[in-house]
Amino acid sequence: MQWYADFLNKFLDAINVKECYLSGNSLGGKIACEFAFEKGTRVKKLVLVDAAGYPQKGKDIQAIKLARTALGRYVFRYVTPRFIVAKNLNQAYSNPKMVTPELIDRFYDFILRAGNRDAFIAVCNTPQEDLTERIKAIHAPTLILWGGKDPDVPVENADRFHRDIAGSQIIIYNDIGHLPQEEISDSSAADVEKFLGN
Repeated sequence: MQWYADFLNKFLDAINVKECYLSGNSLGGKIACEFAFEKGTRVKKLVLVDAAGYPQKGKDIQAIKLARTALGRYVFRYVTPRFIVAKNLNQAYSNPKMVTPELIDRFYDFILRAGNRDAFIAVCNTPQEDLTERIKAIHAPTLILWGGKDPDVPVENADRFHRDIAGSQIIIYNDIGHLPQEEISDSSAADVEKFLGN
């Protein structure tokens, strides 16, 4: 996580951004937390969307479990069947009608980009850190958005973030899965806009 935070810090330096509004979903949320802890003065406001950050006891996305096995690593690195991508998207979205062939193709194309499969395998096989103390040290105004039907990162984690980040705000979308920014893009964007203000 520190590597990702350092990378983001160097990127912001390279594009001459001193402060930013930072948002992250899932693993991106975990990276956003690490960055807000490490480089807090650069984060004006933080938005966490179904964010990782707390250890998951016995619960993981199927693709992550598979990537932790020798066979799974081989499959992801050299074969990566499209049906696995489709299966994981059907798990992530609460509305199956949204998982269109075009959506599956988009995610599949992301996965096939050079380096992405190796990076995914590496992340899946990195021991989980408990970021609780770092999360508690975040001082940026924070909005927590969460899908109440997220099968990957339980909604209880939203309550934990809310409890651990002083002054944070929380919105739970009861009938939504792991990707509220895609499933209900208009309403989740409106909630973020209201939080950011002006």
